[in-house]
Order: sequence, then C-alpha cells, then structure tokens
Amino acid sequence: MDLSIKPEYQDTVIGFANSGKPLGKRSEADLLKLAEMALKNKGFQKFFVAMPTAADIQAAKAAGVVKALPNPQIAVVQGQIAAAEAKLNSANNALTSLPAGTEQTLIDEAIAEVAAAQKVVDDLTTELNALPAQV
Repeated sequence: MDLSIKPEYQDTVIGFANSGKPLGKRSEADLLKLAEMALKNKGFQKFFVAMPTAADIQAAKAAGVVKALPNPQIAVVQGQIAAAEAKLNSANNALTSLPAGTEQTLIDEAIAEVAAAQKVVDDLTTELNALPAQV
C-alpha cells in the first residue's frame, strides 16, 4: 500500500500521534493513522497521492500487528540453551573435581562429556542466531 504524501503537502504540519512533524517526515505508522483519520475526515484525503481504502488500511494495520509479534521459538531455544549451559557447567565441575591419579579413561570420558555439552550449547546458539526476531 502506498502512503505517499503529495509533494505540495510534504512540509504541512498537522499535530497527531503525539507529533508535530511535517507530513513528509512522518513514519509509515503515522501516515497509516492519518489515512485512518482521513476515512472520517475527508479533508485529510487531499494529502495522499492515492487514498488507501478502508480494507487496505485494516490489512496494513493487521500486518503491522503480526510483524510486531516476537518469535515464540526464541524463548524455547533460550530455555534449551540455559539447560545445556547448566549441563556444561556440571560437566566442567566434574572434570575439574577429578582427583590426582584418576585413570586416563575416566579423564577422557569427562573431557568427552564437556565437549559434547559445549557442542550442544554451540549448536543451540547457532539455531537461536538464525531465528527471525519477529514472526
């Protein structure tokens, strides 16, 4: 949807949406509010290159709400990372707590457990970084 303001109205100041910026410097969200106001006050329609329909405005508002929703998968992966980090800390503590003279096979098993736990944390962190912030 095009919310362009006509060139002759770019510097026009109308106070709405807690701002007194000229129309040409308004955000898309502000212009969407102005378009919604223009549905009721026909005098505002003159500011737009093409006045959007009520259906266009509703669709844009709905799309804006959907875009603003945080990705719920982020919290899930963050929880998985916290659990994996706890397991990693536990494995590190077990490794560093091994007494002197511990058999090499037990040391190797503890090192492998730390490495596996670190890999889980790294993989989950990669997954988290790949997730879009919003859905």
